[in-house]
Amino acid sequence: MADNPNPQIRDITIRTMESDQKSIAQEGGGEPKPYTPPMGMDQFPKVPSMDPSTVPPIPKPEPSRDSWQTTPQTPSAPLPVTPPRDMMAGMGREKPPKKSMFPIVLAALAVIGVGVALYLLAPSLFTKKQAEPALEEPEIGEELLFPGPVIEPEEEIIPPIEEEEITPSGVPASSHLSLFATPPDSTEEAVFSGMTLGDFRAALALSPTEVPLFREVVFTDQNQNLVSFDEVISVLAPDTFAATDIREAFQPDATYYTYTNAQGTWFGFAAKLKTGANREAVQTAVKGFETTGDVPNFFLSGVTGSPAWKGGVAGDVTSRYATFAETGAAFNYGWSGDVLLVGTSYQGFSSAETRL
Repeated sequence: MADNPNPQIRDITIRTMESDQKSIAQEGGGEPKPYTPPMGMDQFPKVPSMDPSTVPPIPKPEPSRDSWQTTPQTPSAPLPVTPPRDMMAGMGREKPPKKSMFPIVLAALAVIGVGVALYLLAPSLFTKKQAEPALEEPEIGEELLFPGPVIEPEEEIIPPIEEEEITPSGVPASSHLSLFATPPDSTEEAVFSGMTLGDFRAALALSPTEVPLFREVVFTDQNQNLVSFDEVISVLAPDTFAATDIREAFQPDATYYTYTNAQGTWFGFAAKLKTGANREAVQTAVKGFETTGDVPNFFLSGVTGSPAWKGGVAGDVTSRYATFAETGAAFNYGWSGDVLLVGTSYQGFSSAETRL
């Protein structure tokens, strides 16, 4: 059989009786004979023999539509194969040429050469600093081997520092202790740059009021220190308290007050004797209120008239008082134990006595 030009169409061989007889004759077989069953097989019906010529030829199968319509195909071109991205990254790029080490070596040699040149030329370019003379080591001689007597340096005598007497700068206003056991209606502070009679009256002036107001006033200087009683009484009663020992017999922290009513504002104070003070001598000196001209200084406004002194009582205090022409103006003084109490109106004096 000739080679099939189209390998996709298989060769089909059709067997017939005639082809089989030819095949048997070629292989040495005889003519076909009818089949005779062996003995005991007569009971089976005989199959009538058929003439090969009467056997209808087996039609040859027609090739399928797909087979005869299929045209020879040329083998398709192979699909392109895409290489991995890593390979693609390197494709199409030329590898950078390797840098030569020659320029680097040349630059290093140039730097070294410049450094050597500067090192050699620097002494001639810049002024050389004069070298300090080297200390010569002393030669070991007889003086070192046999030293003379050691002379110790004389001790420096430091004269003692004389301590300066430090005078107290003053008593802070925050340390003020009021002599009133019963608190006043209010407590205020009067600051004095200098204690004069005019400053005293200006600092305590207050408008009259229908409702009586009893207030305590703390006298301080511009450094927030208390103004001592010695300084205050020297301005208000310079003649009565002329003697220094009488002024200094009282504690420096006195209690000052004002009493304001419809007639005006009236000043007063309470001062306590120091422990060990001569009470009789001070009481005798205080009687000078009645003979000197110091009493009008205690009033914040002027008073007129000739005072007539009388004895009185305000609570537990036995007092002496004198009235003036102005309504409500009456100077009172008396003792409550070691406390000297003074007032310029009877109502104010009595209100202060009840608070001691």
